[in-house]
Amino acid sequence: MKLQTDKLFVYGTLMQGEERCAYLRDCEFLGSASIPGTIYDTGRGYPAALFDKTSASLIAGEIYFLRDPEHKLKELDEVEGVAQNQYNRVLADSGSEKVYSYEPGQSLAGLLKEKNRIRSGIWRPRRSMAVTDPVTFALGFEEIQRGYYREPVSSQREGLVYHPGTLPVLIT
Repeated sequence: MKLQTDKLFVYGTLMQGEERCAYLRDCEFLGSASIPGTIYDTGRGYPAALFDKTSASLIAGEIYFLRDPEHKLKELDEVEGVAQNQYNRVLADSGSEKVYSYEPGQSLAGLLKEKNRIRSGIWRPRRSMAVTDPVTFALGFEEIQRGYYREPVSSQREGLVYHPGTLPVLIT
C-alpha cells in the first residue's frame, strides 16, 4: 500500500499519558485536534471511532507526525489488531489534510450501538486512566512532557498542550 500521509490521528489509548502512548514516543506530537465522526465506548477499556466528514459530531484526539511512517504504521497495525479484524487503518479528513487513524473492524462492529455512543466526542472522561487512575495518568503524562521541556518552542507548538475535556485538572 502506497503511503498517502505521514500524519496520524489518535483518540484513545495512544494519546499522551494513556497506557499505550509509549508506541508514539518516537513521533512528534503536533497538537490536539477534532475530526468529524462518532466515537463509541467499547466497554473494553478503549474506544472505537467512525469517521464521517459530513458528521456534525466531532471526535477529540491528537495528531502526530510519523518520522518513519512505513515502519510506524506497520507496528501500529499490529498493536491495533488489524490482521485480527479488531481495527482497520483508514484515511480520515482532519479538515486541512488527510491523516491515518483506526476505525473498528468486524470484531468490534457489534459494539457500536447508540447506547455506547460518547456524545461529547471525548473518550478520556469515560474509561481513560485520567479518570480510573489519575495519579498514574499524571505521572505518565509528565514523563512525556519532560521530553518537550528541552526543545525550543516550534511554530507548530506554542509550548502548551491542551486536552479539552470535562475534568477540572491542570498539570504543570
